[in-house]
Parts: sequence; structure tokens; C-alpha cells
Amino acid sequence: MAKQRVNRARPRQTSASRSQRKFWTVAGIVAVVLVAGFVYFAYWRQYAAPDFTVQLLNGERVTLSSLRGSPVLVNFWASG
Repeated sequence: MAKQRVNRARPRQTSASRSQRKFWTVAGIVAVVLVAGFVYFAYWRQYAAPDFTVQLLNGERVTLSSLRGSPVLVNFWASG
């Protein structure tokens, strides 16, 4: 005796439910990106250094804000 295969068709989705799922998928992705951006900028803002000016050995003055976008290593060495 051979087994018969039962074809259980899934109910067809209407275009309304498909468009609703697409909307909520896009809305969820946008929400995740916005939250990630907020967390990223809030996290890095706490590590921002206050702007200050130093005088180099050749007499030139440099402010920290003029070096924005470049890596900066600040070493305050004091002897006493």
C-alpha cells in the first residue's frame, strides 16, 4: 500500500497583510538604527575633552579643537 502525500496549502496572504509586515519590518529597522545611533553618540560624548590651549616649544599656540578629526595623545608630565 503506497502512502499518499497530503498537500496542505498555506492560506494565501492578502496584499494588505504583506504590506503591513513590510511596514513593521522597515519601522523596526529604523527604530534599531536610531537607538543604536543615540547610544553611540551618547557613549562617546562622555569621553569628550574640554577645549584648551597649549603653547608649544617654538612659541606657537595650539587649541585642542583645531586638531579635531586627528588622533591626539595628551601627556601632562609634572615633576616636583
